[in-house]
Amino acid sequence: MKKVYVLLSFICLVIILNACDPEKSGIKNNSVNLSKSEKELVNIEKEKENLELVFQTSAKLTPIEIGKHTKLFEPDEFKQFVPVGSKIGQVGTTFDGINDIFIDYFIGNERLIVTYFEDGTIHKTYLNRETGLLFIAK
Repeated sequence: MKKVYVLLSFICLVIILNACDPEKSGIKNNSVNLSKSEKELVNIEKEKENLELVFQTSAKLTPIEIGKHTKLFEPDEFKQFVPVGSKIGQVGTTFDGINDIFIDYFIGNERLIVTYFEDGTIHKTYLNRETGLLFIAK
């Protein structure tokens, strides 16, 4: 009886390993080739350089609107932090106990939301509204 369990366990292991092999399972590599401009937009090096300046800029400003969960700032005050030709939709901070600032902007068919956290973390969400391509960089 013990031999039967060992044999069944071995057969299950072989089936699982074959299922995980992309060539045998028919699973294709889903990697995406980004264009040069998309790579530049997804990159967060510029945002890392601007982290302190973004917080300094917001600290000097009076919010233009205070909602239940957010404070919004004048978008024009943050133009230096987005690529030339971008249109800023909103800039604000949230009241969730975490000190953060978000900049939501558009450039062509692409929408980006960059969130700067006081601890130095940066999240950048990129959406190509034409292709549906979505990336989140941290």
